[in-house]
Amino acid sequence: MSNKLWPKKKISWLFDVIGSGTTPSPSNEMYYNSPDMAWLNTGDLTDSYIEKTSKYVSQQALDEISALTVFPKDSLVMAMYGATIGKLGITKYETTTNQACCVLSKPREVITKFIFYWLMGHRAEIINLSQGGGQPNISQGIIRDIRIAVPPVELQNKIVTFIDKKFEETNQLSQFHNCSF
Repeated sequence: MSNKLWPKKKISWLFDVIGSGTTPSPSNEMYYNSPDMAWLNTGDLTDSYIEKTSKYVSQQALDEISALTVFPKDSLVMAMYGATIGKLGITKYETTTNQACCVLSKPREVITKFIFYWLMGHRAEIINLSQGGGQPNISQGIIRDIRIAVPPVELQNKIVTFIDKKFEETNQLSQFHNCSF
């Protein structure tokens, strides 16, 4: 490996799709009357894979609300507002989101989980970029402009494997220490 520094790239250069969703009118019960599509809210983000959402929307909502975007499986989601700002998740299925989620999908020359770990490791710095009075907010624009040093994909894979292993070891230790004898 050469001594050259890894190139810094904006998040907007690393993903083909960056967006968010909307909240269908709660007064229209037809938008929520069947579990046709997962509807992700920031409360569903747990800094891990997203196995399920707490809410769903109907096909009617998808048909009638153009801002209700369906994002592909393996999308990276970041909370942009309030108490959950900076929380992350990677979807295990197609989903829609509310407007408080920024979704990054269709990566270009990066591994989604590498970016996930990078964002998790830099969460405090990202939150410091927030604006607003009552509750902190980061915008899609702020997220798009974040610059990340991007190593070659092969090295990204090694980094992700290393971090995954460390999380697994930590989880095993915490389970051991929580055992009662």
